Amino acid sequence: MQGKKLFVFFLVVFLLSGCTNRFQANTAKDAAPQQIIEPEKALPAGELCFPQKCISIERATTPQEQARGLMFRESISDDGGMLFIFPNEGRRFFWMKNVSFPIDMLWLDGEKKVAGITSAKPCASDPCQTYPSPEGVKYVVEVAGGFSKKNGVVVGTQVVFSG
Repeated sequence: MQGKKLFVFFLVVFLLSGCTNRFQANTAKDAAPQQIIEPEKALPAGELCFPQKCISIERATTPQEQARGLMFRESISDDGGMLFIFPNEGRRFFWMKNVSFPIDMLWLDGEKKVAGITSAKPCASDPCQTYPSPEGVKYVVEVAGGFSKKNGVVVGTQVVFSG
């Protein structure tokens, strides 16, 4: 009888220790999903056109690609950018953590019209400033700082790209 009690005791301890380790691992993973940044890989490319100029873009469509964005890059080309594609319209929040150059954030609605423009500078110290979009944004385009002014991009400008 005492052998059965001892067996049950060790069985319960074993099962509880397994649950505790899984819980801790999931808690740590869930607590900081933005902290795990995978090495840079080539993103799907495309072309995005404004009335005066077309640029080459990289598409950030997954949460991991969107979390990384332009982090850890040295610069962005005057003819390049990154397009963030979201599944629905909403309010978006971006920051400049680990981005070492100024950019323009172009907030686009579901009809691919510019709903707002934000000029953002590199983050100098933690915590980094967050940049909120207007309501109803489905796409965000990040381009070199000053691009909007130089190319006549204003609120209401129609943007063309597939996807």
